[in-house]
Amino acid sequence: MKKILLLCLAFAGMSSVLHSAVLVSLSGVSSVGTATNAPTNNVFASNEQSLNASGQPVDSALGWRWDTASSKRDISQSFQVVSAVTFDKMTFKVGGADLPSVLQDNSAATFTLSIYKLSSASALPSDASAEVVSQQSGSFASFATGMPTASGNITGTKYNYLTFDFDNVSLTDGGYYAVVLSFTATATGYNLAMAMNTNNSVYTLGTGAVNYNEGGWTGSSDFYFYAQSVPEPKTTAMLFGGVVILASQALKRRR
Repeated sequence: MKKILLLCLAFAGMSSVLHSAVLVSLSGVSSVGTATNAPTNNVFASNEQSLNASGQPVDSALGWRWDTASSKRDISQSFQVVSAVTFDKMTFKVGGADLPSVLQDNSAATFTLSIYKLSSASALPSDASAEVVSQQSGSFASFATGMPTASGNITGTKYNYLTFDFDNVSLTDGGYYAVVLSFTATATGYNLAMAMNTNNSVYTLGTGAVNYNEGGWTGSSDFYFYAQSVPEPKTTAMLFGGVVILASQALKRRR
């Protein structure tokens, strides 16, 4: 009976468990111009344009980087929150280049993920009205472990999706928010091509932005992204109910 109660209590506490750092994961391959393997569960804001009016892919790419061979570039993507949500994960699409193998299982490749509240869809993190809602640290430890590498790259990772899983953050109804990625360490190869629109007029509920060498933010084309919330309470309740039923059945068998 004691074991069963502990099982139920452990499940009940799952939603409140916090990560010690931002976790980075890689999801399956996608061909250019499609969202085949993009996140689908609990997505409350997203941008990925498959084809333009001429039927051609509209993908472009820009590097999030702090490569010793080039300048530091932070990236940002903003979006609107139509109804209050608990922000759980942010996914970006990789552009037309495989990810550098130097990032594979690299705990020294550290970064910060910051969330800003903004005043409008066109506002930038550097605006006077911008407010930091959360700032969390992360690294590429355990990232893409075991995947094959060739010519300094992790094979077959272009057009994959990078998911950043962080401590949950509450976002209010009707507000605009931006997710900012910034490397805090530099080394050769810290440069990830991130897919984006060819212009900044396709996605109207937010804006991409870049910051070169801490020199200030400027608007850019929008990155391809998917913002996810935590599962709906009813889903969690159903799962918990299933655990209780299984525990009850186990108790009956024991008796």
